[in-house]
Amino acid sequence: MNKDVVIRLRMTQEEANDLNKKVLLTGLTKSSFIRVLIAGYIPKPKPDKEFYVLLHKLCAVCNDINQLTAKAHTLNFIDVPMLKEIKSQHENLLDEIHQKYLAPDKNDEIISLGRRRLKND
Repeated sequence: MNKDVVIRLRMTQEEANDLNKKVLLTGLTKSSFIRVLIAGYIPKPKPDKEFYVLLHKLCAVCNDINQLTAKAHTLNFIDVPMLKEIKSQHENLLDEIHQKYLAPDKNDEIISLGRRRLKND
C-alpha cells in the first residue's frame, strides 16, 4: 500500500505526551498506532520479554506432545514416564503463566493498612 498522504495534527502538549506514552507501550510507530485506531481496534501493550520466554516454553511442551503422539502411533504404546514428565512441564508452565499474568499481586501496604484498621476498630 502506498502511503503518500501526510496528515499534520495539532494537539496540546498533554495530549502529545499521552499519545507518546501509549505509542511507546505498544512498540508501534505513531503512524501504525493511529492506523490501528482508525481501523477500529485498540492497540494492546507489547508483552514483556518474559512473555516470549514462556511462549517458547509452551512451544517446547507442544513439541514434546507431538513426539509422544508419534511414538505412541509408531510403537502402539504410550511412554508413561515421558507422558508424566510432559504433564509436569505443562502444569508448571501453566502455574508460571498464571502467577505472572493472571494472579493479582500481593500488596503488603494494603494488607498492613487493613490490619491497622481492624486493630483500631
